[in-house]
Amino acid sequence: MGTLLRRGLLAVALLLTFVFPAWAQDGKGIGVVTALTGRADLKRPQAPETPLKLRDNLFVRDVVDTQKESLARILLMGKSTVTVRELSRFEIREETRPDGSQRSLINLAEGKIRVMVARRLMRPGDEVEIRTPNAIAAVRGSDGIIEVSKLPDGRPQTVITGVSGEFQLTLPTTPPFIANGKEFQDGPALAGGAPGVLIAMAETASDAGSGLQLAQLPTGLNVTALLQAQITGAAGAQTSRFAQLTLQQVIGIGANVQLKVAPPPPPPTATDRAVNTGIAFATTATLASGAQPGLGRVTPAGSGGGGGSIIQQPVYQPNQFVPKPSTPTFQDLRISVLVYDCPSCANTINGLTGSGPIFRAVNVSSTEFATMTAAQINGFRVLAIPSTDELTTGVAGLLNNANVGTAVNGNQVITGLHTAHNKGQRDQFVINALQFAAQAGAGKTGLAAATDGCLAAGCAGGKAGAAWIEQNGSFLKNTFNGTAITRNLNENAVQVTNAGHVVNSGSGLTGGQPLTNAGLSNWNNSVHSTFSSTPAGYQVIQTVAVGDGQQKLTLVKTAP
Repeated sequence: MGTLLRRGLLAVALLLTFVFPAWAQDGKGIGVVTALTGRADLKRPQAPETPLKLRDNLFVRDVVDTQKESLARILLMGKSTVTVRELSRFEIREETRPDGSQRSLINLAEGKIRVMVARRLMRPGDEVEIRTPNAIAAVRGSDGIIEVSKLPDGRPQTVITGVSGEFQLTLPTTPPFIANGKEFQDGPALAGGAPGVLIAMAETASDAGSGLQLAQLPTGLNVTALLQAQITGAAGAQTSRFAQLTLQQVIGIGANVQLKVAPPPPPPTATDRAVNTGIAFATTATLASGAQPGLGRVTPAGSGGGGGSIIQQPVYQPNQFVPKPSTPTFQDLRISVLVYDCPSCANTINGLTGSGPIFRAVNVSSTEFATMTAAQINGFRVLAIPSTDELTTGVAGLLNNANVGTAVNGNQVITGLHTAHNKGQRDQFVINALQFAAQAGAGKTGLAAATDGCLAAGCAGGKAGAAWIEQNGSFLKNTFNGTAITRNLNENAVQVTNAGHVVNSGSGLTGGQPLTNAGLSNWNNSVHSTFSSTPAGYQVIQTVAVGDGQQKLTLVKTAP
């Protein structure tokens, strides 16, 4: 008897350890229904539709369709809890990569779900991915709410609300799947039919003016706690807006996807007990933020397990629904930045964060920039011109567009710092400078420009390191008439001379931090150029030691 008991316990232990990953391998499923209220239907390939039942196993390509006043909860791969609101339809899939990591896929065609991923159970490379008709969100230990609907004109709209953690958002140029009723097929976003291989993503720059459509590989589209992203329009023509929510707004949105857990039907078998224990383990692992999956508890981001206040929401009862909260007023909180001829610079800017995404940078080539109208340039809050040895092509576009001077009417930062070096406080300088350039307000386009790159031996130089500020055709030529620019320097001793200026202090800026002499110096040659004098309307906020004296390094100008 003892031997049999020990064997039984060993079997249960092994089951607890391997039951969830094994689902995809031994045909037992990749998910299990842990709670159900009302009615939901289950459609499997080559099988008739049947009612979904509590404790049903779910398999790859199963489609779940919840009916009116019905909610369900699913434990997926033993690592994530998916709470499904009424009138939702989605398909589940699973992929195992060559390195053993797993990806759970949810194709959400319509409706609302809340996804909570247990970070502690995720192995390196594991992720949960939610795909909608016009967006893809990758999750690695997060809690968020995803809703898909259709606008009156038929265009899809995806709204992603962050509760905790982070969703990495990409916008496909073509639909990731096509849903015809209960049938889901791979969309053209899957290249060559290869599972999970997406073709190039693109974001349309909706604020670039009606005459310009710019595509850019996005790198910094992240939805974090208390941030909501609204993606509107068909794949390839999306516009994205972000709204910062209050904790109470997030609680109101989350209250619509909670439900009371139905008790399991007795008597449970040994396998049932093992599965229940595994469910409890996975659920417990999500409590690091103090939020219990699907039971209506939300804590502020960063409050920690049990350490922050837990706000109890009403437990869902059948036929008693919490009214839908008022729709937040959407505004794009990110600062739009037009980057001249440097894709890597745009990627760097998009990756800069404070309490969340700060900038929305779009790169244009020298050729594209040369044809832009003043209205198109003025559609951005900031024009960013990198050090010229960072440019892909060169300065021709700057010198051949007569509209730039009209468009740039906001605050200006012009520096001889060589921002190509990712050293010290380079990123902090860029964060502060771009935000100051954008501070002049609506209808104003600021300027954040680095001067010419190094042309001396040993520097990057080449055709992309050419001068432009005082050259014929430059929108700054008249401004800098009489101000000599000394180039080909390799200096490192930078001095902050006006610590109170917002670019140096970071005061009041998102992610703003003070700049220091040490943070701006020794970037493997921090400085390649300086100014001999200060043009009218500008002030010096940083200098650099050259020989026995100090030379002017960074100039700023506040718009009238």
